[in-house]
Amino acid sequence: MRSAARSEGACPARGPARVGLHTVGVPADRDALTRVAAEAFEAVLVPAGYQRTRRRLTWSRALDGVTIVVSAPWNRNRYDPQWGVHSPEAARVLHDVESDPSDISQCFMLSRPEMIRRPAKVPSFEPEQLVGALIDQTIEGLRDDITVTAERLAAFQSRRDVWQYLNENREPKDRRDFLIPMNLPLKLLTITVLAALDRDPLVSELHAATRVALAPFLGKVTDERLGRLDALLASLGG
Repeated sequence: MRSAARSEGACPARGPARVGLHTVGVPADRDALTRVAAEAFEAVLVPAGYQRTRRRLTWSRALDGVTIVVSAPWNRNRYDPQWGVHSPEAARVLHDVESDPSDISQCFMLSRPEMIRRPAKVPSFEPEQLVGALIDQTIEGLRDDITVTAERLAAFQSRRDVWQYLNENREPKDRRDFLIPMNLPLKLLTITVLAALDRDPLVSELHAATRVALAPFLGKVTDERLGRLDALLASLGG
């Protein structure tokens, strides 16, 4: 069986391991979800510059070159608050998909509020927590968690801010406040895409480091991703 590092380094065809993205229906009462959206999420996110998207319980904030996404997708039997950072070009290189900034599964950087606020008051919530007096407790806890998360994400004001933050740590596993890209091969690939878009002088070094890091995982998926990266670099004159 492959290790977790190998699994992420190899980069499965539809992207890295995803966090809570198996939508099988939304059983919670519509009125209860409306309250959660308005009082726990929008009360914090809208003043911080986020806009609601067409997806349920999903908000985004467009920056210079990237989009910050905050969402609570339905995962099997609960709602999982998540945050991510999306780039159209990274979505194409990493996942070979048409860009949809409201789709948190396309985010090149993906995590949960509990990685920022440890422990989170409401790391996830079930429909049973949205009835009676429990809904007030759930909303209050979520609002506190989202407040701390939004304050942390406010540090990202541009694509450059994001990739430079990722590049601060070159350990094999980056155990800071995000889950993906935790492992170095995938993270270097992501950084190279973003730095290339910023036409940064580090691109050549990053490109070489990416190929070295991905060498143990060469195969159809990795080869295709590297091919899309090379095509992006060529289109940018790199």
